[in-house]
Amino acid sequence: MAATAQNSMELIVTPKAGSKPLKAERRELFCHQYLLCKFIGSEAARAAGYSKKTARTQASKLLTQTDIRERIEYLKNQMAMRIMLKKDRMLRELSDIATVNIFDFLEIKEIERIIFRKDGTKEVLNVETVGLIEDLPHEMLGVIASVVPTQYGYTVKFHDKLKAHELIAKIKGWVNADLGGGSSDPEEFQSPEEVLGYLKNLPEPVKMDKQTKEASNDKG
Repeated sequence: MAATAQNSMELIVTPKAGSKPLKAERRELFCHQYLLCKFIGSEAARAAGYSKKTARTQASKLLTQTDIRERIEYLKNQMAMRIMLKKDRMLRELSDIATVNIFDFLEIKEIERIIFRKDGTKEVLNVETVGLIEDLPHEMLGVIASVVPTQYGYTVKFHDKLKAHELIAKIKGWVNADLGGGSSDPEEFQSPEEVLGYLKNLPEPVKMDKQTKEASNDKG
């Protein structure tokens, strides 16, 4: 939203273009379907409930209207931000797994151990032992794959550190960069602007109608 100061006591907030859902339910649905259908207007129109026969014409007409274009642009930006937030969350979790240290989960505890002697007497000894920290912080639990109780305590298994490093490299696009190739996956971009560039430049596939497909099959 854009904010403008009218005077020292008043602040007017202007809603960002396209931020409000369209009043007509089918038109709003078309905007969402346009993104889901990878910017293929005819498919989006059919998915939004428009007639199959006039879907292509209807899509072309809708895409010339200002409110439709603004709404699609706004939703496109929201999609880019969601992709980036998802990527950031994944990187944080994978980074925790890749850098986990077993000693962060252990602490020295003092326990009582009773020793029974042959003469019938017993002795209570205070023995130091290493055990799993109780009440681990929630953010640390994500690196643990399993905790299995055993006769002597617990067996703790962590998620694969090497796999975490490989996934971090893939998400950041380091793997493609090493091979000299470019990334075409929005999950691997580094900013919303790069994601938007990818979304805006997606080519529209050539669609064949039923008669064209049949003719193509006959030639083959």
